[in-house]
Amino acid sequence: MSIPSLNALNKLRLPALLAVAVLSGCAREPENAADSVYSGGDILTMAGDQPQYVEAFTVKDGKISFAGSKVDADKLIGKATVEVNLQGSTVIPVIVSSGMPMAMTPENIPSTPNCWRDAAPASSKELIEALTVALKSRKTSDVDGLYCAGFDPSAFGNSPILTETDLNEAFPDSPVVLVQTGGNVILSNSAAKKRFPLDTYMVLKGAMQPGSIGLQPGQSADFMLLDKNPLKVTSGPLSTIQITQAFAGGKLITDAPKNLSMLPSLDLNAALAQEQANLAKIEEQRAIDAAKKVEIAAKKANTESKPKPAAAPTAAKQQAKRSNEKKPLASKPVAVETAAAEEAPKPKEVRFNMTQDGKKMTPEDFDAWMKAQGIRIVPAKPAEPPKTDTKKSGG
Repeated sequence: MSIPSLNALNKLRLPALLAVAVLSGCAREPENAADSVYSGGDILTMAGDQPQYVEAFTVKDGKISFAGSKVDADKLIGKATVEVNLQGSTVIPVIVSSGMPMAMTPENIPSTPNCWRDAAPASSKELIEALTVALKSRKTSDVDGLYCAGFDPSAFGNSPILTETDLNEAFPDSPVVLVQTGGNVILSNSAAKKRFPLDTYMVLKGAMQPGSIGLQPGQSADFMLLDKNPLKVTSGPLSTIQITQAFAGGKLITDAPKNLSMLPSLDLNAALAQEQANLAKIEEQRAIDAAKKVEIAAKKANTESKPKPAAAPTAAKQQAKRSNEKKPLASKPVAVETAAAEEAPKPKEVRFNMTQDGKKMTPEDFDAWMKAQGIRIVPAKPAEPPKTDTKKSGG
């Protein structure tokens, strides 16, 4: 038997040593091996005021142990580490509230219904009618839109549930927001969502459980897996986003919400601010109308208490009078006064009665009657011709 040369032994020893090194490296456990590693989706840490994403995060002992790049997360994979491929799902910190302020009702609006105080709608149809009346009265003050507290869907009994589609059909252009007492249910139309678009990221941050600062190392591993990224949804309400899994302290919980319907569909803070401005404008218009009524009443009372002055000549008459005074008077023909001829004394008028004592008078009776009356007929003298002056001609 021949003895292998030194070179041949070295060639055989090198692969063996490499194999031993590889096997020993695989057996080495990371000092802080994670219980689970999540990667392969949109991981929204929600740790700041602006959206921040990481490629992967790890969980150990119920807490977030790492959040960052996939390469660094893989370094924490141990023998018992569970690697989870999100397959495009979105991860956000768990949310436990609606993301709304505790008081979403203006101070001067009670928790009882404020848009239909004089009505008690018992169905969705009657509520639409009450809202129509309320909106019409607001438009008289040049105010458009309704923010109604006291919305209670359970009060409508077996009538069809009021939906966003119903509000869109009844109020296509005016924003309408219905807030249930307690602020845990919001129903609005498309016009309201267009007028008051929400900042979904800030809504999600407001809905996180108290004390949470997002998916950061040291925080409790409370997070949700969603089928869509809320920040990338451009149409439809957030309630269409499904919660596929939810974890508390790194452990799966089965009684978690199924969707994000607890989140508002519009910026309620902006809607509330607009409602407060609307109420102030309505009150201002009421004060103006009341002042006008008082002014009109005062003028009327003052007019009735004063005696009416004598009617003064109208301006037209006064102008005509001044015009006549300025015009020269037309010369009138001088009336020639002639001495009236002295009237001769009128003879005694005696009416001749051709009958006397019912008997027709004869000429003799007439003469006798004339004499008895002292009437004498004298023949008229012929008129003398006027005298003319004749000049004697010299011979």
